[in-house]
Amino acid sequence: MRYQTPLATAAVLAALALAGCGTAASTSTPRPPPSQAASTSAPATSAPASPQFTDPNGETCPAADSLGYCGDDDPAPATTAPAVTAAQADLTAWCAGPGYSAFTTVESDMGQFSTDSGNNDLIAVEQDGTQLFSDAHTAGLNLPPRSDSHAFGYGIYMGYLLVAGYRASNGNIDGSVSAMQQAQKHLSDVSSINTSCGGTS
Repeated sequence: MRYQTPLATAAVLAALALAGCGTAASTSTPRPPPSQAASTSAPATSAPASPQFTDPNGETCPAADSLGYCGDDDPAPATTAPAVTAAQADLTAWCAGPGYSAFTTVESDMGQFSTDSGNNDLIAVEQDGTQLFSDAHTAGLNLPPRSDSHAFGYGIYMGYLLVAGYRASNGNIDGSVSAMQQAQKHLSDVSSINTSCGGTS
């Protein structure tokens, strides 16, 4: 039997002890140094400019509004004249024609009648009555083309003046004045027609 030296025995026992404890020799591999993270930041770039719209007035903005302009640059709304109705057109034609001309002639007759009556000139008043009768008759045949109460009152007014002129032409001054007073009750209707034609009441 080979004799082991105490050193050899100690070595064997140490080896067995390490094995029994499950401890193996450390053979650590050097850990590579941590790599530096590569910079992934992209170079700074400027944002693209917003597209610009130019309206008909030369103003610029990002986008046009519903009218095709920039914001408060919209054009003023167009004004439209109110439509002229057929009735208005007919009245305009009457005012520029013989109908309204006959009315102004009657008004002139009334003024002359008043002047001559104030002067107590009976002969002149009778002549005024003849003229008033003729002109009121013409005006009564050319009534204004309106379908309201003013046109009706205008016709009655001319009817009473026709009577007033007839009476005055026959020397019946009191009867003429009475007819004129009846005509005055419809003066507001006549004034409305006159105003519609641009006259003054």
